[in-house]
Amino acid sequence: MAYSYWYAIVEASGADLAVPTWGNGLLESPLRLVIEDDLAAVVSDWPKPAMKRSSDAVDPQLVWQHEGVIERIMASQPVLPVRFGTILADDERILAVLAERQAEMKADLVHVAGCVELGVRVLWEPPVGEAQPAASSLAPEMQTPGARYLQKRAVEEHARRSVQEQGKALAGELSRTLRTKAVDTRQSILQTERMLLTAAFLVPQDEVAAFLAAVEKLRSEYGQLAFLCSGPWPPYHFVSA
Repeated sequence: MAYSYWYAIVEASGADLAVPTWGNGLLESPLRLVIEDDLAAVVSDWPKPAMKRSSDAVDPQLVWQHEGVIERIMASQPVLPVRFGTILADDERILAVLAERQAEMKADLVHVAGCVELGVRVLWEPPVGEAQPAASSLAPEMQTPGARYLQKRAVEEHARRSVQEQGKALAGELSRTLRTKAVDTRQSILQTERMLLTAAFLVPQDEVAAFLAAVEKLRSEYGQLAFLCSGPWPPYHFVSA
């Protein structure tokens, strides 16, 4: 029994003519279309019902083959990428998904048309928190070990929140600057203590150079920060659900 390995969603119109230009899929299996109304799923046959997901079992070559298929499609038309390792039992399951989410996926295709995804991560060294007040700030009758401990914890929490507010303000400032070169963004602030900003930007293809220049300008202006930029990628973060 052959299962269906799913790469992407495209507009059905004209996709049948483009398929031969996209090459083969994983394991050199030919690509084909599963069409439902105005949408087409780009799939190939797969010999197993699932793919091992543990990091030590995934073949990096397969991951890059998956990415290569999507990038070849993206070079010719708008595409909604499907995550690596998406395998369905048969085409009927894919048709059901396309039928159920037709309007949502068509809107996504319009949204990402002519754009690519660029990733930006910003690392920082959090500022040192405020100094703790002396124990004498407590009334004499309150200077018990328990009271001093609670006061210390309160001051530490205040310092932590102060650093977080500084980080949020700085990350927002950076994001707003880069957002002027993009049509959309998905971002997370302070995922870890040092990861100030993690963001994906949906950037028009003719604005990629300007976006990268904006990143370089921020890098020169904020020498205390480390900027990591990746892409362009297919718009993974801008596919609804």
